[in-house]
Amino acid sequence: MCERSNTFDFHFLQLLQEIRRKSRNAPPEEYAENIASEALSLFALLINLRHSMFIHEFSVKGLGKDALLESWIGKFPNEIIPEFWHEFESKDPDIAHIVGVDFREKLPRYCPPILDSPAYVEWGPDRILPFMNEELIGETGNSKVYCFEIHDEYRNFKHYPNVRKFARKEISNRFSISLVEAVKKSEKDDMARQEKQVLQRIGYAQDPHIVRMIKTYKHGDSFNIVFPWAKTNLDDYIRKSEPHQAHKCRIESVAECSFWIQLRGITQALSKVHNIDQLGSAGQRDVRDNERDFGVHSDLKPSNILVEEDGRWVISDFGQATFRTLHSRDETSSIRNRGGTATYAPPEFEHGTHKRAFDIFSLGIIFLEVAAFVIRSYEGLVSEDQDHPGLDNARKTVDNDPHIGDNYRFYVKDQSDRCHLKEGITTFMQDLQRRVSKDSNDHLFVTDLLELIRQMLSCNPNARPRAREVDLKLSKLIEDHSNEGRSIQATNLQRTHVERYNQRLQEVGRMGSYIKHDGVRHRIVVVIDPADEDLILFRAFSLENDPTESYRLPKKAILVPQYAFATNETSAQRFDITFPRHEDNAGIYDHEFYNEEAAEEFQSILTGQIVRASFPITGFNFKERHSSLRKMFPFGRSKKASRKMDQNNETSASDSVRPVCPNLVQLWEGEEEASWLSKDAPPKLSVGDELPPRRVVIFGVEDGRSIAILRIHANFRLIKQSGLIGKFCPTNDERDDRFSMTILRPLHKGDPGSLAGIPIDPQNLLRCEREGKQVQCKEASLEFESEHIQQKFVQEYLKLKKEWADLGGANFD
Repeated sequence: MCERSNTFDFHFLQLLQEIRRKSRNAPPEEYAENIASEALSLFALLINLRHSMFIHEFSVKGLGKDALLESWIGKFPNEIIPEFWHEFESKDPDIAHIVGVDFREKLPRYCPPILDSPAYVEWGPDRILPFMNEELIGETGNSKVYCFEIHDEYRNFKHYPNVRKFARKEISNRFSISLVEAVKKSEKDDMARQEKQVLQRIGYAQDPHIVRMIKTYKHGDSFNIVFPWAKTNLDDYIRKSEPHQAHKCRIESVAECSFWIQLRGITQALSKVHNIDQLGSAGQRDVRDNERDFGVHSDLKPSNILVEEDGRWVISDFGQATFRTLHSRDETSSIRNRGGTATYAPPEFEHGTHKRAFDIFSLGIIFLEVAAFVIRSYEGLVSEDQDHPGLDNARKTVDNDPHIGDNYRFYVKDQSDRCHLKEGITTFMQDLQRRVSKDSNDHLFVTDLLELIRQMLSCNPNARPRAREVDLKLSKLIEDHSNEGRSIQATNLQRTHVERYNQRLQEVGRMGSYIKHDGVRHRIVVVIDPADEDLILFRAFSLENDPTESYRLPKKAILVPQYAFATNETSAQRFDITFPRHEDNAGIYDHEFYNEEAAEEFQSILTGQIVRASFPITGFNFKERHSSLRKMFPFGRSKKASRKMDQNNETSASDSVRPVCPNLVQLWEGEEEASWLSKDAPPKLSVGDELPPRRVVIFGVEDGRSIAILRIHANFRLIKQSGLIGKFCPTNDERDDRFSMTILRPLHKGDPGSLAGIPIDPQNLLRCEREGKQVQCKEASLEFESEHIQQKFVQEYLKLKKEWADLGGANFD
């Protein structure tokens, strides 16, 4: 290190002498400082070429900047090179040419790329990547998996700012060819691109239990996929952990184990993959009525389920995954020469047939392994006791084929070549059931769970339940037997709480998820008292049936979704329910949620506006009808950034300062005709007002504390722009050159901590839209974090507007 530093200092001294020789009036120290701060990599490259003095020519021409190096790779013209060392060129053209060739060839080694987007890129084999502490952690015949870190100065993933450790899967060309079979037959010559398309389709699910793909790239001949690093996988978690690990996952009983919640998440994620047609492909393909897409993972097993730091399980390794477009009457997919782990494969694997039922069989085995671990701990899987073997040994049989040896599959064939579960598996499941006391709630839970597993392990693929059915059955098991999913019964509410309400109460909605209040988990049920039309919130402990508290919310109550305004200073999953200042019972009730989906569910129930979809955005701007200037809403920014934006109203969205934390745009589906509260609805003002409203809602506008609402109407449309922008504009400029946008502003404008809220009475929201809180727009634009999110928003918006049009709206986009 010291020797390198001395060499570098020596070249700097040479450089200063050269600058003094060429220009006595030039300040050489200033040149040196600029090079050290802006052109260090370029200077190092020239040192390697033994011509460090050439840096002066680059600097004089304004090209002495490391930021330009990447754009020069493979594109640095031969005819320009002599300009940077013209004296050298005139003395010895041949040597100068060799130096130029060396410059181009070595350039990639001196400019590691900055990784700041998920976009697919290709780099040459000599390109140096900014990885460090790289360690090989897994290897198969087709791929290798590395754990690594990225230097801070080269890591700028906007969607994953807190991820510091990554996993990289390096795939050989041979594996790429088999991986993406059947994505598009017309594109089999470009396997890397097809594989990227498969992974993008998976990404549309946007499910927390599907591994997040951070980056894809090609480095030389190898295709690479980057994911967040997970602490372990399920196989190691249940087979290599401490024997007491099972007790950590329990609350009081088998039914209370948190593993069932994670398995439900895995099942729901698999259902999304199986029904990929309902997630769409960002509008890129026209799906005919008689065709549909479905996905198959084909290699579900515990080692392909990662356990992340927060305990969440995620499906990974979609190396065998396929997505096919098939006629709805035939979803059979015969796929030859595919991988997959035979131990977790169903009987149809031997015929090369992959259907969605293939994954259900594999998932059933995983269910059984988890059950064995929870009920019998570590020994439930690995015990070699002949009387009570673990599952790994219970499924072991000697195969008649000497080339196969011991058989670890779950099924065998009889003399008629028909498949059925091994007797050892059936006996093992019976033993599991006997281990649970018949007098306990666990016995019913385990009995029902094992019955579901038997259905999933049917050797007849047509008899296996679909993923959605498995999800429903498992959810019901959790609901019926576990406090993790127990709902509050309306009868209990009426019987045990305030007697004067009695049978008058009508349930509006109930939370399927938990809230957290004072550090304790609770359930929420929302009811209405028809006598005075107020809403009442009942809260109950998660381990109790009876409610403990209730809140009466008047018609003027405002819901503040604090999670939608999230910044570094605010909790990401909280709601404040606030009342207008003039109310006698003014106060604030705080509820904290475990995830954004739960927060959106609560918001939907309480406001009557169903949150259909949410998308992070990085910019929002609009043009008012009375002004040609663009009025910027620098939401989520600092006051300094806001003042800077106000000084230049012509700044485009692409030049705007990015928010510290992502703000949201939501798509709402309203149920105006079923409003629970107000019977005195405001008058209809225009065509389409009588329809159940659909809305585009932007959180964090103006000073970062307001809400903008675009109620879907026939007089404006969405222009499908490329890139990151989606723009709304009038449908017909000549007939109507404007459209209305409602602004909901903070309740207490003088309080910097006050945020805008949503009226819990849908009719009050309508009044806000019709009684002056509006801006007349010529256009309004949203900027998204990525092109994929923009495309997904366009798809969901068009779907929502089409529903509105089918109900009687006009001028569908």
